[in-house]
Amino acid sequence: VTAVPSSVDTKVYTPGPERGRGSQTVVGWMGSSTSQAYLEPFAPLLQRMVQQGLILRIISDRRPTDFDFPFEWKAWSAATEVEDLRGFDIGIMPLPDTEWARGKCAMKILQYMGVGVPSIGSALGGNLEVIKDGENGLLATSGDDWIEKVTRVARDPELARRLGAAGRETVVARYSSDVCADRFAE
Repeated sequence: VTAVPSSVDTKVYTPGPERGRGSQTVVGWMGSSTSQAYLEPFAPLLQRMVQQGLILRIISDRRPTDFDFPFEWKAWSAATEVEDLRGFDIGIMPLPDTEWARGKCAMKILQYMGVGVPSIGSALGGNLEVIKDGENGLLATSGDDWIEKVTRVARDPELARRLGAAGRETVVARYSSDVCADRFAE
C-alpha cells in the first residue's frame, strides 16, 4: 500500500517577502464554513489569545457569529488565498478530539507551511504526521498548552522564523504536488 497524502503546489504556495512584525502578532485561521465548525467550539481559547494582545484573523466563506470578542474576518477568495495566508504571523489548526477529526488531513497546516508561516495544530489526526513538534511546527493538547505555544512563537521571532522555514522545507520535500504526483505515478 502506498499512501499519497494531501499536497500543495509549492510553486503557488510560496513565502512572501520577509515581514517585519508590527506591535501585534496576527494569529490566523483559514478554511471553509464546514471546517469552521471545528474552530467555533474553541471560542474560549481564541478569546484568551486575543486577551494576550494577539490579533485573531479568520478567513472563510462565512463570518463567525458567536464570537463575542474582537477578531478580524475576511471573505475567502481563491484570488487572494495565498497572499492572505502570507499575512498570518502564526497559523493555527485546533481540532476537537473526535473520531471524524482524527481522520482529517492537515491541509491547513500544509498551506501555512507552504507559505512559510509557523504552524500550531492540535496533536491528533494528520497533524501528527506532518508536524514534528518543535522542529517544523508545534503540537498542542490543552487550552493552556495552546496559549503557551502561541505566545511563545509570538514573543520569539527567531523561533517563528525557524519553524516557518522548517515547515516550508517539509512541504517541499514531502507534501508538494510534484512529489505527490510522482508518488502516485509510481
